[in-house]
Amino acid sequence: MRKKTARSPAALLGLGLLGFLEGSLLEHLLAWHHLGLFEAAAVLATRFAPGLFHPAHRVRDRF
Repeated sequence: MRKKTARSPAALLGLGLLGFLEGSLLEHLLAWHHLGLFEAAAVLATRFAPGLFHPAHRVRDRF
């Protein structure tokens, strides 16, 4: 059975705001810290999904 995704106006507004903040954070990393695109993407990935890159954050037997 599939879960229904939230489609309320508040949920959509929250997702839009999260996307905007993530985009502005990417612009900040590229402009102010003089990072390349791949370095900035790695910073964002470690910020929002730390288990992908750091073994200490991984859940056992998940990967």
